[in-house]
Amino acid sequence: MVLLVAAPARAQEMNRQAFPVGEEAVGMAGAYTGRADDASAAYYNPGGLPVGHRGNVGVSLSVSILDEYRLGAFDPSSTALEYRDALGVPFYAGGSVQVDGSVVRHGFAFATFSPNNVNRRFTAASQEGGETRSVQIHRVDRTRWYGVSYGLSPIPELGIGVSAFLAVRSFRHEEEEIVTEGARSLFTRFAQVDLGAELLVFRIGALWQIDPTFSLGLMVQPPGAVLGGRATVSGTAAGTMDGGPIDTRFFSDEIGADSPLPFQARLGASWRPSESFMLNADAILEGPLGSASAPIERLRVDPDDPAILGRFLATRYHADWVGDLAVGGRGVIEGLVPISAGVFTSFSAAPPIEGAPTSYRPDRIHVIGATLGVGVITDDVDFTIGVVGAFGFGRGLTTAPFSDLGAPTYGVADVSSQTLFLYFVGAGSAAAAVGRQVAEELLGREDEPVDDDAPSSVDE
Repeated sequence: MVLLVAAPARAQEMNRQAFPVGEEAVGMAGAYTGRADDASAAYYNPGGLPVGHRGNVGVSLSVSILDEYRLGAFDPSSTALEYRDALGVPFYAGGSVQVDGSVVRHGFAFATFSPNNVNRRFTAASQEGGETRSVQIHRVDRTRWYGVSYGLSPIPELGIGVSAFLAVRSFRHEEEEIVTEGARSLFTRFAQVDLGAELLVFRIGALWQIDPTFSLGLMVQPPGAVLGGRATVSGTAAGTMDGGPIDTRFFSDEIGADSPLPFQARLGASWRPSESFMLNADAILEGPLGSASAPIERLRVDPDDPAILGRFLATRYHADWVGDLAVGGRGVIEGLVPISAGVFTSFSAAPPIEGAPTSYRPDRIHVIGATLGVGVITDDVDFTIGVVGAFGFGRGLTTAPFSDLGAPTYGVADVSSQTLFLYFVGAGSAAAAVGRQVAEELLGREDEPVDDDAPSSVDE
């Protein structure tokens, strides 16, 4: 059986090409569909399960250094939102095994991983006259995949396989606004949306070893089948504005929700002229979701209602076709020092933001990233330490500071992001080496002759 736990990736909702995951793949920026010969084949290309390593165990640890996201202001009176923090500690562990049949070779896998994990809190404050206005937005978006994979190799040069996953998404959006004058509260508003959804996702792959140095891989993911979706919305609003009272409002309701996954295809090529050098490239294509005339209803609410659910929450959206690239390589110097590097893109599927929108739309931010790793190889250990960094740029919507429950006025502003984290690969080989040493020591002690006449003690 295979155990695969992939690192949570800092992906935006409209940036579906997640940060690279896996063991060997992470150092090559996720360009692995054409190679996929270890446990991460369950994600990149299940067709590699029966043609890769006969047995593979790997562990990697990623430590986030920086996660920064900034939405600017479109004029001096509008709201700029900033987030800057270091995220938690993502973790990856994997293993694989193959079984030789009488005619074909089989590969098996069990996998669980997080293709996205966003947890950001934005705050902003402004002062106008004697009034102070503060805005706080908290966004949590996590998806966990659980599944099994199987592959078979009818001939030594070809492997085909399929992974079946249950994708579970948890999404929360909170907005809070407070307007004060001195120590007196004039207006407060709080809104919270919790969304949950389950989908069935298949990944079908094939890996073709054309010759000893060159291989091609293809992975196709049909659109996810939605098994269920629901949302709970709640909030309050109260205070005094423009000299008149605002009726206190509270609402809580359960409504329908939708959170589909699009079609995806990955085509990869790998060139390995020797055991000490490898160069890979992947092309990724993502399908659309909805359209401008028939958008996805994330929350089934009346679009004409005031934006009490959140000024920065898109209740309806659609996504365009988008393509991404990943290119990476790995070389070993003198059979001792492995060096891996790569570049990748994560372009946004959000449509361009044009004109003067009257409702909120997701940010359109394109991300370009790079990876670099250096390690050491011995008889017992293959260990690498590296860094993954990404820079994002684009456009988004912001609004003037809140003042009432009416429809906000949106303006287009610049968006930027920076993400950086360290990764450590090879803990699996190190653990295996320690395990072998312990086993040898224990077995060695059992084989030692016992002198019945020798003194003994509890310490011994």
